[in-house]
Amino acid sequence: KNIDHAAVDYPGDRARFKAEAKVLRAWYYMQLCRKYGPMPVVKEPIEIQAEFAKLKRPSSFQEIADYMNEEWQEMKNVQELPWRITLATEKGRMTKAVMLLLRSQAQLFAASPLYNKENDLGKWEKARDYTKEGIELLSTNGKYQLYHDASLGESSFENYFLTNQDFSAFPRDKETIMENQTTESMVNGFAT
Repeated sequence: KNIDHAAVDYPGDRARFKAEAKVLRAWYYMQLCRKYGPMPVVKEPIEIQAEFAKLKRPSSFQEIADYMNEEWQEMKNVQELPWRITLATEKGRMTKAVMLLLRSQAQLFAASPLYNKENDLGKWEKARDYTKEGIELLSTNGKYQLYHDASLGESSFENYFLTNQDFSAFPRDKETIMENQTTESMVNGFAT
């Protein structure tokens, strides 16, 4: 809410921070919706005195998918939000690629039998179209593609799981869209 008035080092950071916050909000919405079903879409800050019991769940998952699409439409032209992370110091930051994945995933949930009891084929077609558009945009703008290391021949797919993402404008690993930040001292979520 206050980013437009916040002190930032570089003017371009303001637009990127705002877009990243929206991708993060979409990310957390998907995490909540996966566990608890469609959650109320809250686009503006809620006052602490508000009656939270008055927040209503959407009547369908399609409302969540439509919200994800609105967010994508708003941020797809934000030049400051990158398609790919190219610096190791920015590992874990949000990108346009992550938002495209969330948009496709939300529409797939909306089309699924769990939330699409009437089997509305239009929802399935929209899921297909979002995914197709996402793949095209990712391969064109972010130069994403399935991992293949020609020097390793046919076994290159195994190597994908044994190497870390390399951060550059032209990475060897063109498949990874978002990599979790972990430390080598963590094994299965427990410190060693």
